Amino acid sequence: MKQIDKITIASLAVSILGLLVALLAGLLNPFAASMAIIGLLLLAWMAWVTAKIVVSGATFKESSQKTIVLRVDSIPDIPYYSSFQDQIVKADSAYRKAKIPPDFLTWPRFTILFWVEITEEFFQSHNNKYLFSYTSDVKDSSGYPNAFFLGVVGRSARWRFVIRGKDPKNSTEINFASAHNLLGWKLFSLRWHRDRRSLDFSIDAGHVFRDTREIPVGFLPEPVPNCEFHLGGWQDNWHGGLSELRYYGFRIYERYLSEGDLETVLSKEKELLKAT
Repeated sequence: MKQIDKITIASLAVSILGLLVALLAGLLNPFAASMAIIGLLLLAWMAWVTAKIVVSGATFKESSQKTIVLRVDSIPDIPYYSSFQDQIVKADSAYRKAKIPPDFLTWPRFTILFWVEITEEFFQSHNNKYLFSYTSDVKDSSGYPNAFFLGVVGRSARWRFVIRGKDPKNSTEINFASAHNLLGWKLFSLRWHRDRRSLDFSIDAGHVFRDTREIPVGFLPEPVPNCEFHLGGWQDNWHGGLSELRYYGFRIYERYLSEGDLETVLSKEKELLKAT
């Protein structure tokens, strides 16, 4: 029997008992009996409504916790920016994307980390799908200037990671085709080191994919006021550019994390995500 049904029966039992008591009292005083009946019915109704609200809240909490992931502080560093740290979020609308200022692009060093669950459907869309994106200007004949985005070309398994300066000719692209080993929960990481002019892009700490590029001066995008970095899709609210994937643990650190750090995050958090 459902818990709410038990509460209903208990409320009815209280009402019936009250009615019996009131009927007995009515033999002595009819007016007092009628008032007692009304009071008891009102009390029983209020008890039922209160119990229903409590149970509904408990049920909501229970169902919500199915998407909650116990937070793991895998490394001691505190990220400068973070989102989706305590729960898994599906980027299926413009309002469920994570948006942050792009000022990290000017830092001497940074590391971007996030988990995303790649699905077969992600590769089957006719539209280009984006895991994240940043651009401050409209597209011209050379493409989007001042851009930083990663996604797949529509109806393919071809990934495209684009890094461009304000001059769209200053462009670096990392292209690769994914196989079935890219399905499921994957840890994406981007590490930038200005002194070395080095950008390291890896999936699952390099166990699935890695590409390290030298990025010349002027080839990295610049932050522009009122423009944000979007995790979960393209810059605008167009639904077709959304990844519609589940994310967890988006973090940006003010340092170049070591290989050991990436391995630690991978090992500690991957098993946790398998249970979801």
